[in-house]
Order: sequence, then structure tokens, then C-alpha cells
Amino acid sequence: MFEELADKIEEYKKHKIIAIGSGRDNPFPAHYGMEEAMDILGGECFRKDDQQLIEKISQIEPEFVIVMDNLPQVEMRRFSRVLKVLKYGRERFRGKKAISPAKTGWWFWDLRHPVALSFDSRWFNAIFLCNKALISGWERVYKIPTYYMPQASTPTIKNPRPEEKIDWDIVFVGNVDNNQGWHEGRKDAVDYLRQFYKVEVRNGILRQQKIKISQQSYWLYEKSPFCLVSSTNVEGYNSNRLYNVLAYKGFALVRYFKGIEKLFDNHTHLVWFKTLPEAKKWIEYYYRHPQKYYAIKEAGHRLFLKKHTHLHRVINMLDILSEKSEEFYGYKD
Repeated sequence: MFEELADKIEEYKKHKIIAIGSGRDNPFPAHYGMEEAMDILGGECFRKDDQQLIEKISQIEPEFVIVMDNLPQVEMRRFSRVLKVLKYGRERFRGKKAISPAKTGWWFWDLRHPVALSFDSRWFNAIFLCNKALISGWERVYKIPTYYMPQASTPTIKNPRPEEKIDWDIVFVGNVDNNQGWHEGRKDAVDYLRQFYKVEVRNGILRQQKIKISQQSYWLYEKSPFCLVSSTNVEGYNSNRLYNVLAYKGFALVRYFKGIEKLFDNHTHLVWFKTLPEAKKWIEYYYRHPQKYYAIKEAGHRLFLKKHTHLHRVINMLDILSEKSEEFYGYKD
């Protein structure tokens, strides 16, 4: 599956790499995809709240570190000692020599404005944002090189469950109740489409409910006729839902966001819509043209495997931290 990355994989397997975030055995694709990437590269995954984290870092002496999570300000303050050690390598542990500094990047996943956080800008070598709209603001506030790095997914299936009978036209996995901010437009899209089609919404409040839905998503996306993907229209931004749909061979019906045309070809890898009547039009069209419908599902999945797994993102970030590139590798061309 990763034949085109073989040389890069072998190159980075020679280096010590760690990912700091939710650690291992997190049941959600956004996290176990990173675990899978670290396993392929011979790296390690640690929880950011691990009480022995600095000790473990001192034992490994990593050359590259990717902090992968959204860190609210209170957690950032608690995490500061770890980041300072990674950046400067000045602490000693029980008489051991001080560790060497690591090249550290922060992969930040939400749309928080830079003024909403406060940290010592010297901690990171680079920030990787999941959208393009806020890059200049982050660079201006924190004086750190900031790069576009959207979310990803993994085709790995964790804990598959028996499939239910699919008796709906459209599935949406996620929260539609909050119609403001990052969820803007979701409820409107679901309510509109429900006038014409059966729409299945899967969303959990409790963690165990979310885990169950995540475990079901591989067949929900593959077997449902259409998979609705809707996030607020910020340049380059979509949640990992888009990549989850493509990972599991779903037909992605995507609310347009600025820059999507650089990532995907419309009516080739997925179908995007700018208005809700347009979404209805394309659903009707592809119900009538099954050959074209299945071609899009296959092409979207192939492009995902070629450009949008967690391993692709990790290698992209490692190349940037190594100063071998300043480019995002996930554009379709």
C-alpha cells in the first residue's frame, strides 16, 4: 500500500521518532492512524499526560517529535517542561547526561485563533495547521514557521462489528446539534436533505457511544449510498471525516470549502456542492448513473491511499522538520 513511500520509510527508520498525543490504543482513526505510522517508521507513541514522559524521552533521545493534538492553554502550561526539554535538551536525569534537542513540530487540528493560546514560541520548530486561513496569523503571533497540514485517516479497521441493514440514502457521522462555529451548516444540510431522502445521523455524547460509532464507520461509509461531509467554509479545512469516508471507500458528498479543488477533482474523487439544492441534484444524478457513482468511490479511495494517510502526513512533516521541503504533499497534482 505504501510502495511509493518505501525510500522515505527506510530513510526515517534510521532516526528516532516519537509522537506525543493520546498514546497507544486510542480507538479513533485520528489517533490509531498515528500509532500505525509510528509502527511502520519504528517510532514510539506516548500520552502527553504521561507522568514519566520526560524520563522516557531521555531514554530514547529522539531526533524528531510530533506533538499531535489540540492543546488548550492549561494543558500547554502543564506540558511546558516537556517542550522545553525537547527544544533545548538542558535537563539532566538522575546523573545521566542531558539529552540532545529534538526537532519538534505541533500538528494542530482545530480552528482556534492564535490569540486563544499562550506559549513560549521557542518551544517548537514548526507548527502544522489543518487549515490555510490562519497560517499567517499564527506566524505573526508566535514567530514560528507554520505550514498547511490537514487531517488524515487510515484504512485500518479496528474491532469490526456486524453490519446493520442499510435502509437510508445518506449517512452523517458527527454532531449536528451545534449549528455555530465549526459545525455551522450541518443541521441545515441534514434538515434540508431529510425533506427528500432518509438521512441517518450517528452521533454519541458519551465516550463509549462515540467508540461504538467509530468502530461502525468503516461499513457505514462503504455501504451507505452517500456520505455527507460538512464543515464550516474555512480555506483548506475539513475534519478527518472527509478522509475517513475516502479511507473506507465511501461516496463523499462534500460541502464546498475554499481550496478543495487543489486536493480533489470534482466528480472524479468525490462530489462537492455549494448549495443544498445542488446537493440534491447530484444525489439524484448519481442514483441514475451507478457506473459513474462506483467509479468515483474507487477513484476517491485510490487517491486517499496515495496522498492522505497518516503515514503520508508524518513523512511530510518529517521532511519539513528536516528542512528538505516546505511543501504540502497532499495536493492532487
